[in-house]
Amino acid sequence: MNKATAFDKLSTPIELSLIVAVRYDLVTNDLQSQIDQNQIKLNITQVSSLEELENELKKNTHDFIVTEYTFGNADIWKVAKLVNSSSLSRYTIPIYLLKDDAGADIPNFLANEQGFTVVDLNRLGGVLRDDLINNRRQGHTRGNSLKRSNTLLAIEDDEDAAELIRINLSDLYQIDIAYTGEAGLDLWLAKRHNLILLDYNLPSMQGDKVLEKIMNVDKNQPVIIMTAYDLPDRNRDMILHGASEYLCKPFEMDVLRERCQNILSKAKHIYHLSYTESKMESLGNLLWLIDHYLSHHEYDKAKRVISASRLLVPFIPPEDEQSDLLDKEG
Repeated sequence: MNKATAFDKLSTPIELSLIVAVRYDLVTNDLQSQIDQNQIKLNITQVSSLEELENELKKNTHDFIVTEYTFGNADIWKVAKLVNSSSLSRYTIPIYLLKDDAGADIPNFLANEQGFTVVDLNRLGGVLRDDLINNRRQGHTRGNSLKRSNTLLAIEDDEDAAELIRINLSDLYQIDIAYTGEAGLDLWLAKRHNLILLDYNLPSMQGDKVLEKIMNVDKNQPVIIMTAYDLPDRNRDMILHGASEYLCKPFEMDVLRERCQNILSKAKHIYHLSYTESKMESLGNLLWLIDHYLSHHEYDKAKRVISASRLLVPFIPPEDEQSDLLDKEG
């Protein structure tokens, strides 16, 4: 039974209760328009700080959390850390991060690891509806572990080799299999897997062409090339064109498991480094603007830039530290 059929057979509306940690009522209005009120009764509680979020979470009456990258004095990393902490484990519910410029480059594997899902605002209503129905039908209860397994796409035309990959890696990853480059590319575009195992010698569209198309969409996508030929020049070219690693067939499954985990770990560190550098560059630009506007006595513009900087770095020191800072600067 597909989702639509199962949903259509619901005789009465079901209740969807959200904790919404956003800065604008626009999100609430969009949600109301996306969800059919005859099918789902939508209850929204808006919060503006981690403290309010924690208090609402402990009421144990909500289904999901919807948040922007920053709100109040927190960001998505602090929200995920709090919600998935051991002290709140009995109240844990799924977190959905609205995709925007600040969080657009968060890779899926890192979101999975931290226990949240990145979703476009225009898809949010449908995603919440489907997940709510699935959770209810599967008997999901609050407090269950919500961190998802990483997803892996194996693009391999040899069915036996593909099945061997599935058998040996299914305890670590949610695995999809594609037997052609075209099918693999379409599947990846639809699901954006955390890791790709890509055979070089594929029918119709070879591995290097598939890799090129993947890199054109997401240059940070982790990809391990599998090849029957140990050709140093070609292998080097694949690495230079975006592949994370290559393995020469035949290889031991223990080696493949280790390489997969190492590649994802490396990708996580690269993302954090890139994110930190990007954040520092943005802060530098904002500081220059503040200095420029202040030196030209354009105080309203300076205030607007300061407000923008708080979205980038939402931390506000506690009151006792604020006094210490003022004393030091005085």
